[in-house]
Amino acid sequence: MKKLFILSVGALLYLTYSCSGSTKGNWSSEEKTQLRSQFEKQRSQLDKIFGKEKTDKWIDCAMLKMENQFDNLGAADKDLKGAEKIGAACIKEVIGM
Repeated sequence: MKKLFILSVGALLYLTYSCSGSTKGNWSSEEKTQLRSQFEKQRSQLDKIFGKEKTDKWIDCAMLKMENQFDNLGAADKDLKGAEKIGAACIKEVIGM
């Protein structure tokens, strides 16, 4: 009986932990902040290409599409081709192609 109780508690903790993380379309605020920080590191280069206003729009577009495409930031980091497609799609949206 004690083993069953321990297994039940362990399963409950696992489910609680796994359900509190990011999912497609619903990333944690921490992961959104980390992604925005990654984009902000490239801001000076993006501003030179697009200008500040369009860079802001590109970042917002890329963040939304990445959140909707990937389960979490780690999954996005592992799929370079997928992230590049999102970046290209957002470029087209921002510059109106």
